[in-house]
Amino acid sequence: MKRKMMYILVVLFTIGSINIILKYNQQTKTQFSTVTHADWPEKNFEELTNEADVIAIVQVKAQKNKEEPIGEGHFLERKYSNLDVKKILKGNLDTEIVLNQAVDYIGEKGQYLMFLRVGEDGFYYELTDNAIVPYKNGKYISEIEDLNNIFQEEEIINEINIQMDNLSNSKIE
Repeated sequence: MKRKMMYILVVLFTIGSINIILKYNQQTKTQFSTVTHADWPEKNFEELTNEADVIAIVQVKAQKNKEEPIGEGHFLERKYSNLDVKKILKGNLDTEIVLNQAVDYIGEKGQYLMFLRVGEDGFYYELTDNAIVPYKNGKYISEIEDLNNIFQEEEIINEINIQMDNLSNSKIE
């Protein structure tokens, strides 16, 4: 009787141990968190202007993160930002657009000057890391070659318009 009881206890202990190990493995299954970084090309004002479908001043309205599968058990986190368009400097677009980013996300409530291209999926994408100019403390801080300065909103709009006119005139000649 003792032997039978001991056998039952060993079997129950083994089953319980296996069950605990399996549940622990499911909970701590290796998850790969890919942190993506981009090695962006540096583009000057002329390159950005020529490649951009849209140049606009925008305000972030809302953001949503979404994981997209890139292989079995691997995901790439993307951020979709709904943007209110305040001022269009180049291109035709709605008053609200969606920016799709995989790296170097913009802030949740910020205002920006953006040089964007329109993807086949209808989303907007930045051309390079310096194609998004942040608005901080009442000024745009541009690191774009040929537009590298700190500007108030009207100043940057005027400077962009002047430079775009110069580019158009130089192409005509």
